[in-house]
Amino acid sequence: MGHMMKLYFSNGSCSLSTHIALEESGAKFDAQRLNLREQEQKRPEYLAINPKGRVPSLVVDGGVITEVPAILSWIADTHPEARLLPPPGELARAKAQEWLAWCASTVHRDFSPLFRDPNNVEQRKLVQSHLDQFEAWHKGPYVLGESFSVADAYTLVFTLWALRFGLTVGPRTRAAARKLLERPGVQRAVTTQQLKFENL
Repeated sequence: MGHMMKLYFSNGSCSLSTHIALEESGAKFDAQRLNLREQEQKRPEYLAINPKGRVPSLVVDGGVITEVPAILSWIADTHPEARLLPPPGELARAKAQEWLAWCASTVHRDFSPLFRDPNNVEQRKLVQSHLDQFEAWHKGPYVLGESFSVADAYTLVFTLWALRFGLTVGPRTRAAARKLLERPGVQRAVTTQQLKFENL
């Protein structure tokens, strides 16, 4: 039996996505909160774990995994009984990974400046265009259609951020967020991260 996994997260950050996947996988893990406002992610003891000084980081037997899409894929692949990703070689798996790559490389990246300047008009327009695409591409009730997968892990992150900045969250995305919040694993992650989803 290996060591228990440990997730380093901060409340309401993109690490919520990995927290949800761990809860949904049935894995045993410890969750360690970092306060980003107090720069805990820049402390030497954390930089020894993740030199990038960011969350999430997942400590597993043999090393540390960073970057949300990598962590999500690893959780899915090491807990196949939870069926968090379609099997390798299936188109649906590639579509899930395509979605995660877009969320991580584009939507998350373009949200970041709003945390520094929420009134940046051009940035707000750019992020809203991504949210509109998110809405249009969402087949519902889940990203891949009828079944939950790790591709859904970003939905609540972006919904939370969009509501925080007063951006428009479309009806499909709202419905998907409400559906996710009915899942016990999602509820556990949201409760641990002390998050409230109001006006959904």
